[in-house]
Amino acid sequence: MGRVSRADFSKIFSLPFFGRVLSYVSSAVLLVFLVFFFFAILARVNVVTLFGGMVVYSGSMEPAIRRWDMVFFVKTPGYSPGDVVTYCINPGFCVVHRYIGSCPSGNSCIVTKGDANPFVDPPVPEKLVKGVVVFVLPREVWIPLFVFSLGTAFASIARTRIIGVSATITYATIVLFILLIYGLARPIPGSTEVELPPLYLSRAYFDSSTCDIVVRYVGLLGITNARVFINGTEVGAVYNKTHIVVSPDPRIVGKAFESSGELTLRVAAGLNHVGGLSGSYTVKIFGGAPEARAVNGSLAIYNPNCFPVNLSIVFSYAYRPGESWKTAEPITVTVGGFETKTVEPPEGSLYAFANIRYRVWGEERWVRVVVRYG
Repeated sequence: MGRVSRADFSKIFSLPFFGRVLSYVSSAVLLVFLVFFFFAILARVNVVTLFGGMVVYSGSMEPAIRRWDMVFFVKTPGYSPGDVVTYCINPGFCVVHRYIGSCPSGNSCIVTKGDANPFVDPPVPEKLVKGVVVFVLPREVWIPLFVFSLGTAFASIARTRIIGVSATITYATIVLFILLIYGLARPIPGSTEVELPPLYLSRAYFDSSTCDIVVRYVGLLGITNARVFINGTEVGAVYNKTHIVVSPDPRIVGKAFESSGELTLRVAAGLNHVGGLSGSYTVKIFGGAPEARAVNGSLAIYNPNCFPVNLSIVFSYAYRPGESWKTAEPITVTVGGFETKTVEPPEGSLYAFANIRYRVWGEERWVRVVVRYG
């Protein structure tokens, strides 16, 4: 058996030998990238959607997936909450976000959210989903590897007079990479055009103790935003997952109590940022009659309602026994919610009674109270 000399070792581990090894390795790496980019483009244009990948260009999924990380996805029949999915609104605009849940029954769409984003995304049609992310290649790995392979390939090309396989793979990889990033780019659409049926609220009622109007929703989803209009004017509202509470101006409520006894309420809200929740309601305003009584020769009026009531008071009075009754000019008095207001009869009168008129639901009512009697 022959012996290997030191000269033979020098030939084996010479610089040209390492150059060939590096050339083979760089070509293999570029070939992998070429296949990756090729199938990524096919997935974006819906030709072959079994698997693919892309480079992440935003920080919406940090820290799980960082800007410039590379993700690989696989087409699956379903998704579980917590999965990271990839969907493309068009071939030039794709999103890598976490799957939150599906839209209400009968809607072929899903809801996603970036880990670093404060709000969930608009509903996404299920047909736009390319797959579930199964592997993330950190930017610290693929970028140096890609740059190294390109540099090695170009160095090999510089030493070769005839363009060969290495150059072909290099150029093809670069072209496909450019296509993947820029060539297929289209304007970002403003909407995914998902049509969702409105979901209606269960009931709305007036809370006479607080003057609030409460809107109640019964369902599996939660209220995430709300706009409320009373008689066509938007008013402020607070909400949780199941209730919307509106605190209208008590004067508006009092006016409704006196006239039709109703307020028209319109609600436009959202459920988990998924479906539209809307409703238009006629809310009845219930209240009690003002309580009037004589207190030490004065007329005391108590309003048991949370809203103000307007009263018209006409005093009939006499200064001495046997004198004809006189009628004073009408007095308009507004008594605030849960307030007691004192009204004095004509000064010096010995006898006095008050005719009090007010309106409830468009009807005039009245009550007579003896204030002074000798």
